[in-house]
Amino acid sequence: MTAVPQRLEDLRIVLIVTEEPFFLPQTVAGILDGPLGAAIRRIVLIPPTSSKRGWKAVAQEQMRFGLPLFLNRAFRFAAAKVWSRMPRPVLGKPWSVAQAIRGRGVPCDFFPLINTDEARAAVAREEPEILVSLSAGQIFGKKLLSLAKWTCLNIHNAPLPRYQGLMPSFWVLFHGERQTAVTVHRMVPEIDAGEIVMQVPVPIPAGETQEGLISRTKALAPQALKQAVQLYLDHQGNPPLEPFDTEAATYFGFPTRQDVAEFRRRGLKFR
Repeated sequence: MTAVPQRLEDLRIVLIVTEEPFFLPQTVAGILDGPLGAAIRRIVLIPPTSSKRGWKAVAQEQMRFGLPLFLNRAFRFAAAKVWSRMPRPVLGKPWSVAQAIRGRGVPCDFFPLINTDEARAAVAREEPEILVSLSAGQIFGKKLLSLAKWTCLNIHNAPLPRYQGLMPSFWVLFHGERQTAVTVHRMVPEIDAGEIVMQVPVPIPAGETQEGLISRTKALAPQALKQAVQLYLDHQGNPPLEPFDTEAATYFGFPTRQDVAEFRRRGLKFR
């Protein structure tokens, strides 16, 4: 029989994360450099978009924010692709999740789709107590969720049950919120709908930009995840959880061109 973990470093955690260059490399580095670093037994990378959508659809979505912002993001994405191939971080920070992981001794896999037999086998090999989704843009199937002995956790950069769905940083600013949150919740087959493990409040100062808010919430993700994992450890996998209030839930999708125009009309900025 496998021994019951008593310390953070005894845990077996698999992290599933989207490979993107803007925010997640530093978030992953923060997790690996922090108290949970020794418990991360494998990292599974998935692409920013699935093959079913393709890059043309992504480009069309991004064009909703206007040509200048689209070109800025495209240039930064291309530059990050180059810098991420360097043996060491450029300008003092990693430019891809893979670069953030490099040299740390943590096994890493890349799968285009997370619900394949091959991807599930990579997760199952680690026999994890906890499976963590960090901005993973694919819905986890029941077979994948069942691989964690204790739980599957998702880190959502907005308060739940409000602000389920896509681009929560856009929507909290759009609605004039003065505070948001980093939420860690238990994953269920429905999107952003599991019980709440804990939330870290994040004040929104006047003049905050969307990218600034994303950066601050992503920077808090390692702290929030550590607190949530510690709660599970203290209760041997069965901590008290806050039920998900379906009556208070609100779901938001990707902003339309009209939403973006209204965002700007209200004096809000993306960066």
